[in-house]
Amino acid sequence: MVKENDIKVGTILDNGGTVFHTTDTEYWVVTPQSLWKECSWEEGVGHCLLNGYEMPDRETLELIYTHKDDLPVSPTTSVWSSTEDSSYSAWTLYFSNGNWYNFSKLLSSWVVPVRKIPTDSVLGGGHSTDSRALTDTVAHTVDRVQISTVSRDEVPEDYREMMATESHHDHPIVRDVNGTLRWMSNPEVVTALESISLNDLIPLLYTLGYGKNSELYRHLYRCMGYSLSGYWEVFYWEANNPEASKYIPPETYVVWKSTGIEGQATRLCVPRQDSWMHEGSLQQLKGKGRE
Repeated sequence: MVKENDIKVGTILDNGGTVFHTTDTEYWVVTPQSLWKECSWEEGVGHCLLNGYEMPDRETLELIYTHKDDLPVSPTTSVWSSTEDSSYSAWTLYFSNGNWYNFSKLLSSWVVPVRKIPTDSVLGGGHSTDSRALTDTVAHTVDRVQISTVSRDEVPEDYREMMATESHHDHPIVRDVNGTLRWMSNPEVVTALESISLNDLIPLLYTLGYGKNSELYRHLYRCMGYSLSGYWEVFYWEANNPEASKYIPPETYVVWKSTGIEGQATRLCVPRQDSWMHEGSLQQLKGKGRE
């Protein structure tokens, strides 16, 4: 097993991941090649999330490129970053020449998931790293890595401005086994996304008029278990969402949850402006698809 004082850039951990960067508090790890995937940008984001990892942003991907010779296997073609150029394009890094290119999200590039592991959460007391401490790298849902809920008062100052804007809902926040703060995932949403490509879903939302300032779009990402840092980057960073400054939180919520009886639901928690199931309409849906 790998010991604490043995870990450095290039170290292959017991779960197959490789350290590509270290700080005083974290080890940054790239997944084994078996978890790399060639796909569209949206599908890649979901792939990383559902396996308990994240798509690297430009800065992180640049670090992987810098240390590519320290990896057992290095990408040789274009790799997606999580950094968007617009609603329809994102940045890719060509590992063959180190150049950045702006690609349509609908195109295919490689996805190389990463994870930032707090040193004290996996190596405290000098214990060896093992697959259990680092979590199973083939986890299928974010729920398997959610370990504790976090009150909004405990959220770091860096997120306070965002959380003030997100005060219109009470979606729980969790700290996963890697110490990452995330919105609590909805198991039903996570399961559904295993069979529905985000590459198909996101363009459909835009077609229906639900952009990044719509509550439906944001509610989806919260229910996916998106990290707070990733959520900020997608919705509050103007490089990814040019309309971020125009976002106005809704005043009223209408929330629906299935009762298990066809055509019936109970009122719980979805933004009114994005809810297509209004009071008095549920019985009309009985036995029918959404029109």
